[in-house]
Amino acid sequence: MSAKVPDRLGDWFYLTVDMVPGERVLRSVQASRMHRPMSGAGGYLYLTDMRLVWSPPRPLAWLKLVRQAQVIPLTEIARCEEGESSFWNGWPIDVYTSEAQYRYYPYTRGIVRAFRKDTQEWVAAIGEAVKAAKEATT
Repeated sequence: MSAKVPDRLGDWFYLTVDMVPGERVLRSVQASRMHRPMSGAGGYLYLTDMRLVWSPPRPLAWLKLVRQAQVIPLTEIARCEEGESSFWNGWPIDVYTSEAQYRYYPYTRGIVRAFRKDTQEWVAAIGEAVKAAKEATT
């Protein structure tokens, strides 16, 4: 019996994003997206071989605090690095495109705090996926 390949990211509680045929999920983690100091929204962060997707909880969409899931094609990512530590949240993943900067705090250990080692692993994984995606398009 084989595991079912997902056709979308997210679930009943989180906004969903349809997957592209052939797209593979490389990593996923609960994560907050910060848009202002001390102001963020929880959700799930997915790294696929084509995109970085942040899927917020549906209640935030119902309250119109978040309009949609955030989808960044890997080919649009200029760089990804470990951000400056925050007392409350830990170490963020900072993702830069030519248009904007995005900040995510991955919560990998069951508590709402991003540990440096986990952030470094995510930064490395995103960097490798971006490199592979850009090489595949050239």
